[in-house]
Amino acid sequence: MRRHLSAALICCLVAGILAPVAAMASEAPFADLAGHWAAALVADWKAQHLITGYPDGSFGPERPVTRAELCALLNRVLGLTEADGGPLSDVPDTAWYAADIRRAIAAGYLSPDEDGAVAPEAELTRQELAAMLALALGLPFEAGASTLQQWIDGDEAGAEFVEALAELALRGVIRGFPDGTIGATQGTTRAQAVTMLARAFGQMYRTAGQYGPAAGQSYLGGSATITVAAVTLRNLMIDGDLHITAASGQIRLVGVTVYGEIIVSGAAEVQLDGVNARALTATSAGAHVHATGETFIGRTLVKTAAGDAGVRLGGNGFDVVVVDGSGQVQLDGSFVRVVARRGAANLVAAGGEIGSVVIMTAAAGSKLDLAAGARLGELTALGGVTVTGGGTIDRVGVAANGVVVGAEPNDVVVMPGFEASIGGRTVAGEVALRLEYDFAGGREGWDGGFCDLPADYDPEMYDLEFGHRDLPAELGTGKGLFIGGTNRSDDLFMFVKRALGQAEGVLPNTAYTVQIEIDLATNAPAGAVGVGGAPGEAVFVKVGAAPAEPRAVPLAGDPNGQLVLSVDKGSQNDEGRYAVQVGNAAKGSDDWDWSYEIKTMANSSRAILVTTGEDGVLWVFAGTDSGFEGRTELYYARIAVTLGTMVTR
Repeated sequence: MRRHLSAALICCLVAGILAPVAAMASEAPFADLAGHWAAALVADWKAQHLITGYPDGSFGPERPVTRAELCALLNRVLGLTEADGGPLSDVPDTAWYAADIRRAIAAGYLSPDEDGAVAPEAELTRQELAAMLALALGLPFEAGASTLQQWIDGDEAGAEFVEALAELALRGVIRGFPDGTIGATQGTTRAQAVTMLARAFGQMYRTAGQYGPAAGQSYLGGSATITVAAVTLRNLMIDGDLHITAASGQIRLVGVTVYGEIIVSGAAEVQLDGVNARALTATSAGAHVHATGETFIGRTLVKTAAGDAGVRLGGNGFDVVVVDGSGQVQLDGSFVRVVARRGAANLVAAGGEIGSVVIMTAAAGSKLDLAAGARLGELTALGGVTVTGGGTIDRVGVAANGVVVGAEPNDVVVMPGFEASIGGRTVAGEVALRLEYDFAGGREGWDGGFCDLPADYDPEMYDLEFGHRDLPAELGTGKGLFIGGTNRSDDLFMFVKRALGQAEGVLPNTAYTVQIEIDLATNAPAGAVGVGGAPGEAVFVKVGAAPAEPRAVPLAGDPNGQLVLSVDKGSQNDEGRYAVQVGNAAKGSDDWDWSYEIKTMANSSRAILVTTGEDGVLWVFAGTDSGFEGRTELYYARIAVTLGTMVTR
């Protein structure tokens, strides 16, 4: 999804922390705000009963904001009432802020130190405010420290505050000053604090009801926040993030487009009907998100903790789901891909279908329970996992030890050097043979080919070339397989291939796992822009293996006579039965002089399973599936092929 910003919003985003806010009230609500840059915003928040002043009728916009004052403000916005009753050494029960401090601790955005102290009257720095606000919003902390490098003092932020500060900076909540600094360690005034909170929460829905037009679409600049149950948003285009902090009840989104991210930090049940969002994050135990209609969520991040109430995702429209943590995540619906990224995940597929589940190395020890009726297309285990339940699995790929699958899949691929328990039997992967080609003495049996172009293509327009050549001078001495072509048809697959047979030690009627490693010489700079896609990132590199020769053949039933590959390789960045993507043609360096450099890629953790026929021939290939409509010239400097077999012990 492309992010569309109005001219007014762009002006707002580039303004500094002290920039005036558009008028929302005609008069200053406090005597000391007359003529102040934040007068209109403070008036609006006072009218919503979100802020109060001092007994003398002043607001003190330039006074430093304290930890207790921020807690009181956040609690009012979020409607927090639950309080923590633990001992506190520096919060008298009679203090005006006692209840707010305890509510902040219960909400998790404030924590006492080892002595039970919270320093309620301490003045907040910008980075401390950022940490409390980010925790209160349940932000995912995915931005990364590099976000702060745009400011000259970005490296001065405290290590414990970097993630929160980067997250808020990325979302435009906290901004830099005209002198190029972000001032992480500087103090924060009351006016600045209200301004940052206003940016973060945006349009607030604090009363149950239905909002948005009955027909058509209404545009909402900035972010929005739902803090109570029984709220329905309909037919809205929200330019920023949508925060759902309601602790219980039901929230409905109907025909809503979110250009930022939907962040569910409360335990409400969220119903999505015809919702379009690039990302959704669920960080609260007990959250339930259910999608219906023409909903599409690009990436869903679920953060859980052991022993919590878990998170439930259901319905259709979820593309990639990433799970961090060991709390339970229940899946009931249609999901393209689920990735257990960090922590021993506890996945429960209660029903429906999941295209693929990937257990990353850092998620070793995960569990996956497939209920009867649930179906999983492919399990890729890069870390140990135990799979139970009566559901079905089409394929299991193992590149780790500690994998236990109770059911018997249709296909099993165990990488050499690993073993797994599959259906009660131990299956191990062993190397059958390894072949390596450096092309020093010639093509060594490799040939080239081209497809995904018209059968009657103009040779001069496409300028297709393949041959054995010297490598570019900047790579030193040596030779390689050169392949080049000009993409004129939104897609072009250029590939090299070789048959392996008895001479190489390949046996007939034998199942092999195939791993292919390539040294590809490319000159496409990273981050460049081109027609149809980038000359590097939009040229997808694939390796493949098949029992039949991969060759260009006419597409059946195509009146235009399009030439396609005879074996299923997928299209562009989509993979096929006999090919997997291993990267793209963008250089790894920041070099923009169009010189060549070697890029090594391999399907080291995702072997292809191929069974040879009576002839005992296995074809291997490597190629580039291009969405870049321009000229691409590459060299294969080395290709290594490892064939593995699986044995039962």
